[in-house]
Amino acid sequence: MYLALILFALIATIVVITAIKAVRAALRAVRSPSERQSAEDGRTKEGTKRDSKNKDKGIEKDPVQKKEEKMESGIPVLSETQLNRYAAARNEGISEAFWENDTDVKIGEDAISEKCLRDAHLSSLEMADRSLAGPEFFGFNLLVQENQKMTLTYHGQAIATLTRIEKSVTLEKDGEKVSQTKVIYRTNTFPPHLNPGMVPGDLEKMLLAVDRIAECNGNPELVAGAMMGEFCDVQNVTRLRQSIDPKIQEKQTQANDTKKGLSEKPRDLSQNKIGRSL
Repeated sequence: MYLALILFALIATIVVITAIKAVRAALRAVRSPSERQSAEDGRTKEGTKRDSKNKDKGIEKDPVQKKEEKMESGIPVLSETQLNRYAAARNEGISEAFWENDTDVKIGEDAISEKCLRDAHLSSLEMADRSLAGPEFFGFNLLVQENQKMTLTYHGQAIATLTRIEKSVTLEKDGEKVSQTKVIYRTNTFPPHLNPGMVPGDLEKMLLAVDRIAECNGNPELVAGAMMGEFCDVQNVTRLRQSIDPKIQEKQTQANDTKKGLSEKPRDLSQNKIGRSL
């Protein structure tokens, strides 16, 4: 009898355990797929956030990489000293100096070309077509308005100008007032501004050129000499040639093609005329 009771208890225990397992399995089956997916997505996002934080902490951009990114964006990376000099030049604005004394300076293409052809060893074509320098030319150029103004530019922006001004003045001579024309010269320097693609060396060249010209105190002979000195610098001439020589060559080629076409027209007309007469 006791053996039967023990056997019954074991069977009852097994049945209860089996029923509990069946209930748990049924509950897991009833759980919706969307809930399981949400839980899985939550675990995935949490893991991604942890990975992102770890990457941000572990990978820092070095100064060289940051500098290269700024250069690629077109903004030159300047030192603190350069930034201060640049800011000071911008704050000072446009300088101006007048010269009313007699001078032998001449603002003319012939006078300037003669000196530059001699000192810079430029060809006459290069000197005449120097204005072909395009936006890729980071250097000094000279623009001349005959007997009026000479302008020194860098990458297309005016750095300094020398302007001839005729001024009417009234003088008293032998008790009579006489009107005369007096020639004066005005020198202006301009604060440089940074263009995309420039490097710190470009700013240095512009600032130094402005300083040299300002030190001339408006003396037109010294100012003109300083302008031509910047233009005729060996490195500047090399850059100028690299910019304009291919364009001059193309210009000359097109001119030759045009002349050739014009010279061939009379020959063609004469051939047609002979053909018609026959």
